Amino acid sequence: MSDKRVLVIGTTPDYISYIHLHFPNRALFVTDKAMRQRSPETRPDGLSELVCELKDFDTVVRRIIRHCRQWKLEISGLTCFDCEYLELSANIAKFFSLEFPSAKSMALSRSKFLSKQVWTQNGVRCPRFKLVRSEFETIRFVKDLGHPIVLKPLTGSGSELTFQCFDIYEAFNAYRSVKNGLKIRENSPLYCLPKEGSLETDSKALIMAEEFIYGREYSCDFIIAEGTATIIRIAKKILDKTLPFGTTTEYIVPARLPKWIDRKELETMLLQAAEALGIKRAICMVDFVIAKDEVVFLELTPRIGGDCLPPLIKQCCGLDMLGLALDFAEKKRIVIPPESKWKHMVGLRMFATMEGKINKIDVSKLDDDPRIREITLKRFPGDGVTLPPDDYESWQLGHIIFETPAEGDIEKECREIRSKIEIIMEPYDGNDFIGYHQPNSEIIQKTDTPA
Repeated sequence: MSDKRVLVIGTTPDYISYIHLHFPNRALFVTDKAMRQRSPETRPDGLSELVCELKDFDTVVRRIIRHCRQWKLEISGLTCFDCEYLELSANIAKFFSLEFPSAKSMALSRSKFLSKQVWTQNGVRCPRFKLVRSEFETIRFVKDLGHPIVLKPLTGSGSELTFQCFDIYEAFNAYRSVKNGLKIRENSPLYCLPKEGSLETDSKALIMAEEFIYGREYSCDFIIAEGTATIIRIAKKILDKTLPFGTTTEYIVPARLPKWIDRKELETMLLQAAEALGIKRAICMVDFVIAKDEVVFLELTPRIGGDCLPPLIKQCCGLDMLGLALDFAEKKRIVIPPESKWKHMVGLRMFATMEGKINKIDVSKLDDDPRIREITLKRFPGDGVTLPPDDYESWQLGHIIFETPAEGDIEKECREIRSKIEIIMEPYDGNDFIGYHQPNSEIIQKTDTPA
């Protein structure tokens, strides 16, 4: 008798540990060898995880076939949580005749240029954009637009190597920063151009400029299936202008949209945006801006939202997004809690604001705070921190999820919570310890050495 498993391609060890614990015997993890080697998390049993290099499609498929024969496993579906392995997942799904968006759809969604090109052709509102090959092409776009721009790589995730430019001088420097950052990351799978559709993009242009859209930014998870789009959740993003551009410091769920936006109309827009990319059945995440009188789409990816969103959603309404992804892959019935069941929650993300070695992280003053629902630390004493644009991972210290009244002063509550978090850093240059809390750099304790 065979054991049915969902293929989970290329995900991170923390997700693997969570799924293996909370959804035992449901997944076969196909994990990148380098990712597993540098992970402190304990591996699941040999049946549940296949570790190999994920660079070559043929090798990965052969290993999956061999593993399934050895353990008498039957593949019941496929899911992927990581942008860099979406195209590989699409090709694996096609080989095993599993339902998953096509490799071409992945290429369109992963390329910030191709997605906007297709959206523009299909009447989906998105920022004006242009491929740029030099500092001077970037400057020309700023002049022609007469409007602030955003400079970013063609691929990538989140706010990494993304810069806002108000004038030609900022555009000049930002182009060089993105170019240098891409050179450092040239071997990262996250920044490899998708093979499908890559011929449609100038291979010499790896950077894109787009107009900056003024308005409130939101993130949304939704399901597209059988010709309809169904919203799972909408989160309002709070961005801190003192941190690298695009850094979300808080997510508010459920988000309250302007009264002029009808939820059903938004679902129709989401359906149009996804279908323009060739996506017919998937769980998708989309970032969009609500401007004065319109919805402007920024990026759409056929995977669930990351960061602290899965635990935030679970605290809000009990819906486990990782379990939902497994259910969706196996075509099980999906039940989304009604809006009346969602509590008003905030996901507060913690960031370091200086480089160095972490000497202390103390959140004990939050132990008796009745608002707090979850505290997760990603970094610990002894860990090193390098700041963006050199590194966008080590400065992320963790997150705090707390409940708040829908009409509460969220900014004030976030300041209060951050004031109870003590971070002490040891600078790399050997100076005295400097203490501060995240992410506003307000000093908690310091020596004579200035921060």
